[in-house]
Amino acid sequence: MCFIGLAAAIDINDQVELTLDGGETVQGWFVRGEPGHVVIHLPKTGDTTRIPLSMLSDIEVNGTPVSSQNFESEIRQAHEDWLQWRADPPAHPAPVWVAVSSVALAGSGHALLGDWQNAPGLIVADAVGMSVAAWEFGHQQRVNVLLGAVAVSTIMKAYGISNGSRKARARRRKLGFEPGR
Repeated sequence: MCFIGLAAAIDINDQVELTLDGGETVQGWFVRGEPGHVVIHLPKTGDTTRIPLSMLSDIEVNGTPVSSQNFESEIRQAHEDWLQWRADPPAHPAPVWVAVSSVALAGSGHALLGDWQNAPGLIVADAVGMSVAAWEFGHQQRVNVLLGAVAVSTIMKAYGISNGSRKARARRRKLGFEPGR
């Protein structure tokens, strides 16, 4: 049976099970496509390997059988997409700058990365938390409100630092600026 829906495009970390011509099965996660090869991460060994497409007899992606013709087409398209992404990459600041800016205002590191899905919410939540904390500290001095506002700001900053730094490392690794795992 051929999985027609693979046209949704193979994506990084899709689970791949490849049966080689000799009968050996290789299981791992899709990393990228290359001309004539698929690069997968092998979780059992922690290694990344290139497997020639010509050596494959059976292919499963995310538990669904895929024809070799469709798989080769998807690998070719994934490689073209990767080359296009590298030719015009998104912002890729160093993770330390993403973390430092997130300490000042949660979400600003995401903004540096151009991640406008997460940045506005983090920025607003942290700005409100810091504003309420400053107001309470200077005027009202209600300890429970002050501590709540500081907690909200701290949680937003912690998330902004960890998530933003992770995204920056992953993006720089994909661009080849940082060594992979």
